[in-house]
Amino acid sequence: MLVGSVTDGGIASIARRRDSREDVYLAAAAERTLRDAENVAEAILRAGGEAISADPDDLPPRIADRYLELKAAGRL
Repeated sequence: MLVGSVTDGGIASIARRRDSREDVYLAAAAERTLRDAENVAEAILRAGGEAISADPDDLPPRIADRYLELKAAGRL
């Protein structure tokens, strides 16, 4: 199983901001989002699958490349 998910590059930058009270709350939410994504990817891995995450422009070619790699290795 190969699972692809789109990421938002802005989440990581939001997670680093701490300039105001609002930034702190947004950073906490962003950190939670990143941690949840990691947990899902780990669950997919434990189930024998692979997780690929990338921005919207990079995800389709990354999935296609990984599919071709798996096919060439006889893992499909």
